[in-house]
Amino acid sequence: MSYVDKNLMADERIIFRTQLNWSLYIKGVLFIIAGMAVSGYNKYIALGLVALGLIMALWTYLIISSSEFVITDRRVLIKTGIININTLETMLNKIEAIHVKQGLIDRMLNSGTITVIGTGGTGSLFNNIDKPFGFRNAVTEQIASVNKG
Repeated sequence: MSYVDKNLMADERIIFRTQLNWSLYIKGVLFIIAGMAVSGYNKYIALGLVALGLIMALWTYLIISSSEFVITDRRVLIKTGIININTLETMLNKIEAIHVKQGLIDRMLNSGTITVIGTGGTGSLFNNIDKPFGFRNAVTEQIASVNKG
C-alpha cells in the first residue's frame, strides 16, 4: 500500500496522481548502449558499462516507484525518497500558488519542475515531474471548487 493510500482522511478522494518522469532512465540506458557499442573492442569495459547502466536503471526504478504526487479533494500530498523520505502535505486552502518551470526538452518529454507555494511564501520544489501542468491544473480546479462550496 502506498504512502498516500495509507494516509488518506475519511471520505477523502484522489483527484489526480502523477509520478516522476520516465526520462530519468535515460542515463542508465545511455550507459547500456555505450557498453554494447564498445563490446567489439573490449569486453570488460563493455560489461562494466552495461552493469553500471543496469544498476542506474534499477536505482531509477526504485526512485520513481517510491515517489508520489497526489491531489485529493482536500489537500496536496507529495512523498519522495527511498531511505531519506521527504513528505509534503498541504491543505488546499493553504496553497497560494503552484509554479511550473518547463524547458524545451521538458516540454517534449511532458516533464517539468513544480514549486508548491504555501501561505507565507514558503515553497517546496520538485524536479522531473510527469505532467506538471496537469498537476497544476488539478490543484487550481480543486482550490476553485473548495472556495465555491
